[in-house]
Amino acid sequence: MAKITEINNDSSSSSSSSARKKDLRKRGNAPAPTARSKNDDAPPVKPLLNFDKSEADNDLDDIPDDDKWRMVEESGILKKLDLSEHQKPVALSVVATASLFFTVPLFLLMIMFEVLVGQQFSEDKDFVQLCRDKVTTALPALFVVVFLVHRFANTNIVQYGMLLASIVLGSRMMQLVLGTHTYGEMMSVPGIAVAWIYFIAQMQLLLACLSLVPVMGSVGWIVYSQPAFPNW
Repeated sequence: MAKITEINNDSSSSSSSSARKKDLRKRGNAPAPTARSKNDDAPPVKPLLNFDKSEADNDLDDIPDDDKWRMVEESGILKKLDLSEHQKPVALSVVATASLFFTVPLFLLMIMFEVLVGQQFSEDKDFVQLCRDKVTTALPALFVVVFLVHRFANTNIVQYGMLLASIVLGSRMMQLVLGTHTYGEMMSVPGIAVAWIYFIAQMQLLLACLSLVPVMGSVGWIVYSQPAFPNW
């Protein structure tokens, strides 16, 4: 009996040892557990502010323009930006090209006025022939004037100079048109009219309106002093 119990103990120990070996093999083949960080168990972070571009645009639209301008002035950004320093001078080629585009229509307008003056004195003048005769004299002179005005039109000196010139030219033209004058005097009307029109177009709106006041005053004086106009 003692031998039988020993045999049973040996078999049970061998079976338990074989079971342990199998357990160890399984553990060895199993993947090692990965280390978990503290952030794995943390809940997902929600954004603190849900930015909606459409809502932001609507909020900006709700702000009055006066308040927007006040905020811009209070920010001081306008003082930091000096627009006059960043303005680049216009190239002379650009000014010359623009002057040429203005000179050609003004030249043709002057020729047309000269034809009209000739018809008043019963003289038929050919438009094409006048263009050929004046293209070498009147066209270069007109181009120089237009170029200089275009080059310095934004300065105060040129603006006030055109103001005085337009007053003088406009009053003189009204005097020639409404009065009785010779053919030679009337031939100065086309040049005066073209220069007056050009100066009015290049002046600022306020100065252009102010220049018309003395001209209208001269017209009223001519009408009052000469009730009958032979040219009418």
